[in-house]
Amino acid sequence: QLAWTGVLPLANPAAAAMRRFVRHASVGAGAVLAVSALQPRRGSEFVAASGAATRPARQSCLSGRSCLVYLGSSMGARPEYRRDTAEFGRLLAERGYVVVYGGGRLGLMGVLADSALGARGEVHGVIPRDLVDRELAHTELTKLDVVGSMGERKARMLDLAGMVVATPGGLGTWEEFLEALSHAQLGYHSKPLGLLNTCGYYDPFLKMLETCADEGFMRKEFISYVVVGDDPAELLQKLEAYTAPRVAKTVA
Repeated sequence: QLAWTGVLPLANPAAAAMRRFVRHASVGAGAVLAVSALQPRRGSEFVAASGAATRPARQSCLSGRSCLVYLGSSMGARPEYRRDTAEFGRLLAERGYVVVYGGGRLGLMGVLADSALGARGEVHGVIPRDLVDRELAHTELTKLDVVGSMGERKARMLDLAGMVVATPGGLGTWEEFLEALSHAQLGYHSKPLGLLNTCGYYDPFLKMLETCADEGFMRKEFISYVVVGDDPAELLQKLEAYTAPRVAKTVA
């Protein structure tokens, strides 16, 4: 178990102090290094504490409901992607959701975090240590968990989630959402799964799910696990009304 606890003064950029601390801390497999901002967006210091990752499933260390958002570390080609991501972050904060995401500061990831924080919401990031070393972590979050690997990051985020949403993003976003969908198919969780389908971005993905079912690689009923909204308000409304369908579990 890691026992170090201390206060990190914020420099400009704050990531430098965080990176020096994380580099010298021993973050082993299964351990979570938690970095919490005392005063998000206005504070002058971070409190850093670490310990073994023994939290029960689905427990959030922050208040309220939670929504895990998978999204891109790039802005994408259309301004609508940034617009809808910012609006979704604001809506989640106003509705009292803790925003859980990958802890980055770049692209749509940073837009989501900044919009939720700007609406006085709580944002819980989870990021691998090597990305902190490369100064890619957002330093003004309510809480930031630093873990040892990408696999631990995905498991920790899904563990913290009350519901799961993917907004437009690239390979990492698709892979994370498909893993969450696969786990639902296997009966590992029954969390609502949503796609923010800005400008029809996920239309080809939804078509591929239909092809998968038509070709006998997935039961068609599992497509109903995915909630789709063309705009943030529609998606959130559908997710809040979601009831998990009764579908016999399968390994296919």
